[in-house]
Amino acid sequence: MAKDNQRNLMAEDLYKIKVISDLRISPSGNRVVYTRQRIDPKTEDKYSNLWLLSTKGGSPEKFTRGNHKDHQPRWSPDGKKIAFLSNRGNHKKSSQIFLIQSKGGKPRQLSKIDGQIGCVSWSPDGKALLCRIRMLDQDEVNRQEDKQAEKLGVVSRHYDRVFYKYDGEGYKPLDRWHIYVINVKTGKVKQLTNHPIYDDIDPTWSPDGKTIAFMSNHSPDPDFDRDAVDLYLMPASGGNPVKIPTEFGEKKMPSFSPDGRLIAYMGTPGAKKWYKNQGLWVVSADGSSDSVNLSEQFDVHVDPSTINDVGTPEVMP
Repeated sequence: MAKDNQRNLMAEDLYKIKVISDLRISPSGNRVVYTRQRIDPKTEDKYSNLWLLSTKGGSPEKFTRGNHKDHQPRWSPDGKKIAFLSNRGNHKKSSQIFLIQSKGGKPRQLSKIDGQIGCVSWSPDGKALLCRIRMLDQDEVNRQEDKQAEKLGVVSRHYDRVFYKYDGEGYKPLDRWHIYVINVKTGKVKQLTNHPIYDDIDPTWSPDGKTIAFMSNHSPDPDFDRDAVDLYLMPASGGNPVKIPTEFGEKKMPSFSPDGRLIAYMGTPGAKKWYKNQGLWVVSADGSSDSVNLSEQFDVHVDPSTINDVGTPEVMP
């Protein structure tokens, strides 16, 4: 029997939903940091801050404040700091990397990069941050710095690739995603990959911090052969990437085993097989054995992607 105070769900109710994402457990295992998003009903602007919660339960604690977009919190290996991305300081520019003491305090801006930053992770020794960066076009940088140029807007665009824009992302800059390492103490940025047409994605550290694994499509024109994604390893100090033989097909999110001998990743074998289940694969880090699909015998898709009004679940390695 329906209660008198029950009513149908209204579109305005979506404003009340607080979307939670980016959950990460502290190295000690006693706390969880996460992002909580809220919407201003008057402007429909979306803001997010970091929150902390004890793994024993209890009331969550608001960790960062203000009308910013704080997201992607990552604990340092010793649990004393949290790195995160935020547009605080200038909402018109891309988010930068900030550091904050896990016991609280004022965030310190680490990066000053004219580009998009993603996939931030601490080195095992806590001295550096690994990330992928895609630099903005110089025209876009000029518009951000010059009010007259910003008012004038985009005068022209030059396309030199098939996929020049994506839904939900907009027009792509000329630069591709490349791998960078940032010194936590000095903020010094070191670029590790720089090919003009290859996107290098999902970089991750080996357990000893000496090697970086990542995915990249090195076909002559990646836009025309989107499934030709391969697994690569390179020294953390920089150098030529080495391809690890794997089954042909789209793949993502490599992750080393604790002993560094194996690499797990998600992938769909074959060309133009996007409709098939995405599997969980494992391959030896030295390329001495064939890649194996561990989930092939099960009718499961190892990806939680959905389409709804409150965002999609995070895909994690």
